[in-house]
Formats: sequence, structure tokens, C-alpha cells
Amino acid sequence: MNIHIPIITHINEIRLRFLYYIFSIIITSFASYYYKEEIFYILSIPLGKNFIYTDLIEAFITYIKLSILVGIYFSYPFFLYQLWCFLVPGLYLYEKKILRIICITSTCLFFIGGLIGYYILFPIAFNFFLGFQKIGYEKLFTIELQAKIQEYLLFNTKLIFSLGICFQLPVLIIFLYQINPNIYKWLINKRRFLYIFSFIIAAILSPPDILSQFVLATPLIFFFETSLFLIKIIQKYKKYMEVIGIEPTA
Repeated sequence: MNIHIPIITHINEIRLRFLYYIFSIIITSFASYYYKEEIFYILSIPLGKNFIYTDLIEAFITYIKLSILVGIYFSYPFFLYQLWCFLVPGLYLYEKKILRIICITSTCLFFIGGLIGYYILFPIAFNFFLGFQKIGYEKLFTIELQAKIQEYLLFNTKLIFSLGICFQLPVLIIFLYQINPNIYKWLINKRRFLYIFSFIIAAILSPPDILSQFVLATPLIFFFETSLFLIKIIQKYKKYMEVIGIEPTA
């Protein structure tokens, strides 16, 4: 039996879930600020240099920005939980199972993307850019990096967030398939162009060297193919349910 729920009820629910999410960001941001030196130390390891700041309040503002960004980063699972709480009352049982898998997978991929950025792309990127240093070049001049704390941390967090978002590709594809099943055939037909697009995205987000672009593009292509494989499994599951005559139940 379908129950009509007024639109204002949905709006109030969205507002409540959003406030819960903002509250989680505030809590994690305060916790991050308490451990700001430890977080900064972890992020500074790949470069391994001292840092400078040229404005009196730059270091303080940078710690504030860093704490908020870290708070947003680690609040991502709670965001998905609030999304789950909003969507699940109106879903069938099999749709709830799919949504649960999507939320868990999305969380894992988001953090895996950040770890790949930290442990793989960071060293490659910094080695590439530090290669432009010239310490006592033929006794003529010196070009040495003096990293500013704010620019360095914003570069790091941008890369981590970018990779986390890029790794949401399988979740996005499966979600679009649930909305419009015809997207599967379109993706199959455009596969070659999507490969090229993956390398374009990698070129934008990674340093301008082939190795970094390959390291970032390969997971994107892998996740794209994995998404197509999962869609095929979903299609077979639905056909099996139709053959044995089982209808989705709430």
C-alpha cells in the first residue's frame, strides 16, 4: 500500500539530516584542530622539508582550514549514513540491500583514493617538482624550494579529495543505472572515449609526467570496467527473480 507523504515532510527531513551532517563536521573539525600538529606532521612527511609563512596570521588560518577540511573528509561516512536514513524508508528490500552495498563501497573507495594519493602520487609529484631545484648550479645560482605552509597543505588536501571523488566512479555508474538502465548500453558504446577521458582527468589532477597520469588513470579504468561487470550481475539477478516469479518486497 502506497502512503502519500506531503512534500514539506521530505523537506523537513532533508533539513534535519543536513543539520546532523553539519554537526558531525563541527565535531570532527574540533577534534582535528586538537591534533593539528600531528596531522600536519603526517601530511608533511612526503615533502620532508621545513615550511615558512609570510603573513602574521597565516599559520593560524592554515590550521583552521586544515581542521575543517579534515573534518569534512572524515565526516563522509556520516554523510552517507544520513543519506541512507533519508532514502531507506521508501525502498524495496532488494533496493535496501543495493543501497547498503553502495554506501559501504563508496566509503571504502573514498578513503582508498586518499591513501593512494598519499602513499603513491605524493612521492611521485614531489620528486617531479623538486627536480627543478638547482642548488649551486654550476656555481652560478641557486633555486631552492621554500614551501609555504598554506599552499602546501591546500595542494595536499586538494589532491586527496580529488582522488577520493574520482574513486566514486563505480558508485556513480551503478546509481545512474538504477535510474536509467539504458545507461549500460551507452557506456559500452562509449567505452573507448571514456578511457581517453580517464587519462584527461588524470592529466588534470596529477603532475605532468606519464607515470603519475598512468597511476591515476589505471584505477579509474579498472573501476569503470568493474562497474560494468557489477551491472551485468545485477541484470542477471533481476532476470532470475523474474523467472522464479518473486516480486520485490518492501
